[in-house]
Formats: sequence, C-alpha cells, structure tokens
Amino acid sequence: GDGRGATGAALADAERRMASFEVEHADATRALGLAELATGDADDEVARRNRELDEHDGSVAGMRQSLEERRALRDQWFSAATREAFFGFRDRYADFALQRRALLENEQLEPAEKQARLEALEAGLPEDMREMVRASRRPSEVAEAVRQLREQGAPEARVYQYREQRLGAEAAERLGELDRRREAWRERYQAYQAQRRAIEDSGLAEEDREDAIQRLRASLFDEAEQRRVRALDRIGG
Repeated sequence: GDGRGATGAALADAERRMASFEVEHADATRALGLAELATGDADDEVARRNRELDEHDGSVAGMRQSLEERRALRDQWFSAATREAFFGFRDRYADFALQRRALLENEQLEPAEKQARLEALEAGLPEDMREMVRASRRPSEVAEAVRQLREQGAPEARVYQYREQRLGAEAAERLGELDRRREAWRERYQAYQAQRRAIEDSGLAEEDREDAIQRLRASLFDEAEQRRVRALDRIGG
C-alpha cells in the first residue's frame, strides 16, 4: 500500500511538473515565433511598430520614450515571465545606460558630484551587470595606463606584465603583436617619406617626379597599403 501510494504521489508530482513545463514551453515557443516575425516579416504589426520605435532624435529623452513604448508593445504580446527571460537584462542595462548618459550630459553638476553619482549608479547594478560594465571600460583604462607607462620610459616587458594582469595573457600577446605591427608600419612609412622627400628635391620635372614617387610606393607597399600611404600623403603624413 505504501509503495503504491508513494508511486502515485510521484506520478502526480511528475504530471504537475510536465504540465508546468508544457505551459512554459508553449509561452517560450510563442515568444520565439513572435520574435522571428518581428525581425523577419515586413507586414507584421510588431515589426512595423518596432521600426517606428527605432526612430528617435538621439537624445536621452527620445531614447527613453522609445524604450518605454517598446516595453508597452511587449506587454501586449508577452507574459511577464517571457518578458523577463527575453528582455529583462537588456532593459535593465538600457535603463542604466540612459541614466549614465543623462548624468554625463548634465552640465549643472560639478565634476566631483557627477563622478560620485556615476559611481553610485554603477554600485546599484546587479553584480553580473556591474562586472559587464567594468569589463567594457577595462580596455580604454588599460590603454591610458600603458600610454602613461611609456611616457615614464617603462620597458615593453613592464607593459606586457601590466596588460597580462589586467586583461590576461592572450590579450596581452595580441596587443603586443599589434604594437609590433604598428611600429613596423611606422618605420616603413618614415623610410618612404625620406625617399619621397629626396625625389621631390631632386629637380625632376613634375610628371617624372610623380612617376618616381609612384614607383617608390609600389616597391615598398602592397596595393592596400598604397591606398593608405596616398591618403597619409594627402594629409601630410
């Protein structure tokens, strides 16, 4: 008797779970279907309204209004659970980004007060979003710190060590390789400039001078690089 009762209870619990799953699955399937329509069917009402809501003047107020109208549109189509699952994180980040931009553009705030409010705004974020914000800011912070290290005469080994600490070994390697490529390009372009100036000062006729400079470019750079060199020449290097 006890075994059958336990089995019956287990089956009933399983059936309830299955029913709950089917409801959630149906809701998610409906949401996915509507999302596909919203992005793929030009005649769909959701797609039409989304396109309209994408049009704003670029101001904080305009973007805020667009966000609120988009939320109202979702309320008509999706359940609360689906809205949270599909749009919750993105909407919370959009709120943060709009508040941050409003603070940055507020010219009435003193720099110290503005910075304090920005820090308080970020501190109020959920941990996962706060880490995402920090991560998005990290490359520019590292670039500025590297610039300062080099101004102080730090060796490249110190630059690599700092990048590795902040960004990881793989990123430090990539950035080091990018630095080497940039330096190699700078040296090649400087060598080209010196030879170009010698041609310009040679006394050749203009047509001959231009031909000589073109041959020089072709001897030192591939076609894509030559386009870049011509653009640099036009703006004075």
